[in-house]
Amino acid sequence: MSTMNLEMLFSPKSVAIIGASDSTSKIGGRPISYLQKFHYNGQIIPINPKYQNIGSLKCYPNLQSVPGDIEAAIVAVPSHKVLLELQNCAAKGIKAVIVFSSGFAETGTDEGKAMQTQIKQLSQKSGMRILGPNCLGIINFMEGFTGTFSTSLPRIDNFQNAKRSAFITQSGAFGIMIHALFYGEGQGFGYFVNTANEVDVQIADCISYFVEKDLVDVLAIYCEGVRDKSRFISALTKAREKRIPIVAAKVGVSELGGGAANLHTGAIAGSDEVYSAIFKQYGVVRAVDTEAVFDFVTLASIGRFPKGRRIAIITNSGGAGVFITDKCVEYGLDVPKLPVLIRAELDKILPSFGSSMNPVDCTGQLINEPELLERALSLLAEAENIDGIIVFIGLMDGYEDTFIATLQKVLQKTDKYLALSWMAPPAEAVEKARKVGIPTLTDPARMVRTIQMLVEYNESIESTTEALKSNSHRNNGKIVNIRDRIEAYRKSGRYILSEYESKAILKDYGIPVPISGLATGVDEAVKIAEEIGYPIVMKIESPDILHKTDAKCVKIGIKDSSEFSKSFSGILENAFSYKPDANVLGVNIQEQVSDSVEIIVGIKQDPVFGPCIMLGMGGIMVELIKDVSLRVLPITHADVKKMISELKTSKLLYGYRGKPAADIDALVDVIMRFGEMALDFEDLVSEMEINPLFVTQHGVMAGDAIISLKE
Repeated sequence: MSTMNLEMLFSPKSVAIIGASDSTSKIGGRPISYLQKFHYNGQIIPINPKYQNIGSLKCYPNLQSVPGDIEAAIVAVPSHKVLLELQNCAAKGIKAVIVFSSGFAETGTDEGKAMQTQIKQLSQKSGMRILGPNCLGIINFMEGFTGTFSTSLPRIDNFQNAKRSAFITQSGAFGIMIHALFYGEGQGFGYFVNTANEVDVQIADCISYFVEKDLVDVLAIYCEGVRDKSRFISALTKAREKRIPIVAAKVGVSELGGGAANLHTGAIAGSDEVYSAIFKQYGVVRAVDTEAVFDFVTLASIGRFPKGRRIAIITNSGGAGVFITDKCVEYGLDVPKLPVLIRAELDKILPSFGSSMNPVDCTGQLINEPELLERALSLLAEAENIDGIIVFIGLMDGYEDTFIATLQKVLQKTDKYLALSWMAPPAEAVEKARKVGIPTLTDPARMVRTIQMLVEYNESIESTTEALKSNSHRNNGKIVNIRDRIEAYRKSGRYILSEYESKAILKDYGIPVPISGLATGVDEAVKIAEEIGYPIVMKIESPDILHKTDAKCVKIGIKDSSEFSKSFSGILENAFSYKPDANVLGVNIQEQVSDSVEIIVGIKQDPVFGPCIMLGMGGIMVELIKDVSLRVLPITHADVKKMISELKTSKLLYGYRGKPAADIDALVDVIMRFGEMALDFEDLVSEMEINPLFVTQHGVMAGDAIISLKE
C-alpha cells in the first residue's frame, strides 16, 4: 500500500491533535501554533479532556466526541497510551496518523519493540497510514500543513520562498537541522518528512508519493538503512523514469556486510558498497556531506544539466582559473583546449595581458569593460568541444545587475550549461542570480564538485535503459538437476563445495571451464595430464582450503611428466601442513590458460537487497588493490559494461601496451550467466566466486571457483 492514503498524511483537510496543549513549549502545543502561523486552511481539532478551548479553537475530550469525519491525526501522548489512541483513530475512520511519541523500538528494550510491533499490526489490519513513531512529523510549506513540533519553525520567516523540493529523512533531529540550514541559506524545501522508526511509512513510500503527484523537481534523502528492497527500488525507478533527480546522504558505513563469509567477495563488498551500487543503477547521486546535498539541490532545482564533462572556465582572476582547472581534473571533468578559431576571436577582445586559453582570463579589465564578459561568453558558447561553462568572478560590488543580466541573456541563447561561482559577492547577488535561473554558488571548489554530480546524474539518465529480460540462458532441466545436487550436498552437511564440484555446476550452467580431471595418485594424474596436453596446472582439491595460493597448493606451468612426482607430493604435503585436518579430495589437474587477464566475479547475499554481483581484477591481488565494481541483481548488459568501465585497471582488457584486446562480449555473457545463476539458486546459495576468470582474446574460462551454500 505504498502511496495509499498518503494524501491524507501530507495534505489533510482536517487534523486532530491528540494530547493537545495550550503551551507552545510542549510538543502537543507547537503544531497548533505552527498550523495557525503558516496559514493552514484545514480544520484544526485539539483533543484533550483537560481543556474546553485552546486559544480560539474548541477542544474535544476525545475523538468520538468530534462531529463528522477527520482525515488525519497527530499523536503526542506518552508511549504507553499510543496504541489505545491509534485504535481510537482507526475506529473513527482516520486515514493517516503522525506519531510524535518516543519509547518504542529505538529504545532497544523488549517492551518498546513489542509496542511497536502492535502498532505495525494495527496499521496492516486497518489500512491506516502511520508515520513514525518517534518522529518529527511533516512540514508542507506549499499548503501550510506543519504537522511537527520542531523548534526550528519559529525562525523561518521566508517560507513563501519554498522550492518544489522535498527532504525525506530517517533522522529527526539531524534532519531538521539540515532543513533549517537550507532555509538559513535562502534555499528552502517545500516538503520535509521524518520517517523515523518506519513502522509503516518508509522513505520509499514518500519518494513514490512526491514523484507520482508531480510535486517536486528534486528530492533529497538522509538514509540510515532500507527495510524493503522492492518498495525502495520501485520508488527509485519511478523517479528515474520521470527524470526527478535524487541526492542521497547515506550513513552507517560498514566495512563488512552482515554475515560476510570466507570468500574474497564477502570481504570486499560490504553493505555500504551495496547501497552505492543501488544508487548507481537507479540514477541516485550520493552526497559525501550536507554541503553536497545543499549544493546539488540548489543547482538541480533550476532544471538544467551539463550534457557532458567538457568544461570551459572564464574568470577575472588567473589564479582562480588554475584552481578551478585543478578541481576539474580532481573530479573527473575535462578542460579541453579551445578551437583555434574561437581563441583567435577571443584574442581580439581580451586585453593583451589576458589569456584566451582554457581557462579564459579576462583579468580585472572586467571592471572597466563589463561588456567584455558577454562577448567572451558568447564565443565560448559556440565552441563545439565544450559542454558547460563555469564563470568565476569575485567581489565586483556595484556590477551585480549588469553581470546577472549578461548571464541571463547568454543562457537564453545557448543550450550549454552555464554556472556562476561568485566569491565574496555583493549583498543579495547570489539570491538575485538564482531567482532568474542562473546556477550560482560562492565556492568554486563546491561548484566543480556539484557540476560533477550533475554530470553523473545526467549520464545515468541519458544512458540507454535496457529492459530487464527473462533469463536467456535458463535450461529448466539442467536447473532441476543442479538444484538436486546442491540439495544433496546440504543434506550431507556440506556447505562449501570444492573447486571441482563448483566448476562442474558452472559448466552445466554454460560457463566455460578449463579441461580438468581429479587425481588421487601420481599415475592417475599423469594419465589425465597426457589426455589434456601440456602445460598443465596442479591444485589441491579441498573444500577446507579456499585460498590455495596462501597454502602453497598451486603449481603452474608443469611441462612434462618428469615434474609430476615432486609437484604432486609437494602439494599434498603443503595442504596438510597448512590445515592438518583438511578434507582432501585429491589434486585437480587442468589445462593452463595463457595470455589472459585475470578477473574476479563474485556473488554475495545482502540482508536487504539480496544477491549482489561484484566484478574486479582477480588473482592474488584482488584484496590488495580492491579495484572492484558492484551491482544488485538482476542486471542488464548495459550494467555489466558500465561495471567493466568503472574498473581502474579496465585498460588491461582493451589491449594495453600492444597486447591483444580481450573478448569483452564473452566476458559480458559469462557475467550475465553468473548473475542469472545466482538468482536461480538464491534460496540455496550464500556466496559464489570465480577467481580467476581468465579473459583472453578468444573467450573466457573459469580458472577457479567456490560455491558456499546456505545452512
